[in-house]
Amino acid sequence: MDCAHYGGVAPQHGKYICNEPRNKFVHPVDGLECKYDASWLRMTPPEFTHFCGLEGKWWAPKPS
Repeated sequence: MDCAHYGGVAPQHGKYICNEPRNKFVHPVDGLECKYDASWLRMTPPEFTHFCGLEGKWWAPKPS
């Protein structure tokens, strides 16, 4: 919630939204552009880049 990319809570599943511009992927079934929720980004395995959280590369402080 202290990140500049925090987008609130998604009503359909109750998870935090990450509005970082690089947070997108094309869904393999319907071909629509989707975003990963913040909890998924925080739980990425160590062999991958950590995107979310205070130690993450995408985290940025909220503007004052």
